[in-house]
Amino acid sequence: MLLGSVSATVSAHAACPVIVCRPAAVADAGAGVVVGADATPESLPVIDFAYRQASLRGLPLTVLHSFWDAAAAVAQYHRARGQQAEWPELEELRATLAGSVAGLAEEYPDVPVTLTLKHGFADEALSPRHGGWDMIVVGRHPMTSLTRLLTGSIATSVIERAHATVAVVPELPRSA
Repeated sequence: MLLGSVSATVSAHAACPVIVCRPAAVADAGAGVVVGADATPESLPVIDFAYRQASLRGLPLTVLHSFWDAAAAVAQYHRARGQQAEWPELEELRATLAGSVAGLAEEYPDVPVTLTLKHGFADEALSPRHGGWDMIVVGRHPMTSLTRLLTGSIATSVIERAHATVAVVPELPRSA
């Protein structure tokens, strides 16, 4: 919120990627680049942008997909209380995430990549309060009135919460 509405407004309406730079904190940096991936074909430019930034900076890349479902929430609750709990089957989600980066490893062989599934909301998973990332890359859905109400706030929320540099990359419109 310290940045005000200018960063949020520009990132919400720009036709090109927008990078909101934060001052570098030596203690916080070093984890590399993280990209929020929803594993749709429209998000390919977002993932490609993150690969390119990681390659240019000589940093590792974490491709993170956050998910939310009741079974995982119950399992997380039981584990937090020290009880045995099994996570729901996530293999299909892992396979979809791996498919979303297929081909990019060959294009960017210098970038070490980690695929991560994290239970919770996307903005919280991408911008932890303690920092740590050198850059956070998020996509922005095309701004129709419906997506503005439902999903347009993820990029804005990450910009407001993150302690790292944030890149907001417009996604392609969904194909019919």
